[in-house]
Amino acid sequence: MINTNLNYHTLPLGKGAPEIVDCVVEISKDSNVKYEYDEDLNVFRLDRCLISSMSYPASYGFIPSTLADDGDALDILIWNSMPLMTGTIVQVKVIGALDMEDGGKKDYKLLGVPVFNPNTYNDISDIDSMFLKVTKNFFQHYKELEEKEVVLGDWKDKDFAVELVKESHQAFLDSH
Repeated sequence: MINTNLNYHTLPLGKGAPEIVDCVVEISKDSNVKYEYDEDLNVFRLDRCLISSMSYPASYGFIPSTLADDGDALDILIWNSMPLMTGTIVQVKVIGALDMEDGGKKDYKLLGVPVFNPNTYNDISDIDSMFLKVTKNFFQHYKELEEKEVVLGDWKDKDFAVELVKESHQAFLDSH
């Protein structure tokens, strides 16, 4: 039976928002299987398997109670050493965002670090530069074989990402 009371998209941002937010994992780190949350049925659906031999460099999901420019919830990568399971709620510290355009629409990819992480990651400059390069490379090329174009900009700092959370949350509130 489907739980019609649960809707991951309308969960609260979290007590520390906009700097610390709850996010919902859709895709595990190191996977090439893309799941997306179906809010009508309250389930995670298989969207596709990536055609390329690439895999997600971090667990990937969305921030509830947000509405981004592309019409979906704000995307977020969770920088964690281990893959996180689909459907898991993770409290993360927002530390940056990758400027991205997909299908002609802005599609920022925020980056967050789980709050339980004992390291003091506070901004994008604290993250391993090779991880940032690998992640940017992934998003530059992961849809290439599907003949879909993605345009990437640079990594943005924490202040930029936190402002995105604020704006996207307000857009969500205005739409409901």
